[in-house]
Amino acid sequence: MARDIQFWEKIRKNPERFYIIHYSSQSLFDAEAGALSPRITSVVVRHYQSGQTVSFATHTVAEYLGIGLDEIESRYDEIERELLTQFYSFVMDRREKFWIHWNMRNVTFGFEHLEHRYRVLTKKEPPNIPIEVRVNLNDALKQRFGSDYAPDPRMPSLMKLNGSLVQGFLSGK
Repeated sequence: MARDIQFWEKIRKNPERFYIIHYSSQSLFDAEAGALSPRITSVVVRHYQSGQTVSFATHTVAEYLGIGLDEIESRYDEIERELLTQFYSFVMDRREKFWIHWNMRNVTFGFEHLEHRYRVLTKKEPPNIPIEVRVNLNDALKQRFGSDYAPDPRMPSLMKLNGSLVQGFLSGK
């Protein structure tokens, strides 16, 4: 319970120290993935205090690299490498901030997956976001309001409880 109180108190007192992160990847079952681990297709980071969002996405990186739509599939490695390089350049000076996420816990879906894909594509170590500054919002809400704070699936249920689903919401299937 003390950890729960500390999180809510810290975010209230120091909102500038918090970033919200989410990412998307290809499915493990996508035949076109072309990789053993799912490719990262986008990473989005929102600074809590300012509400400013920074996006690292396949389509914007391809455009940045001058890669046309017809070439994207054949140049996925190059695009994903640049996407993750840009993301980790952003992370470099923010590693000790708090990173709020939704169940990004492991190499299947999580910080470890992002790190793994970076290592595979660059053969370098990424700037590490320490586990001590990773905050799973789902866990924080369970600690504060109980494990039944919203029906499963929780994220869309929370959105509906607070009005409606965000426009363009994807279920992840």
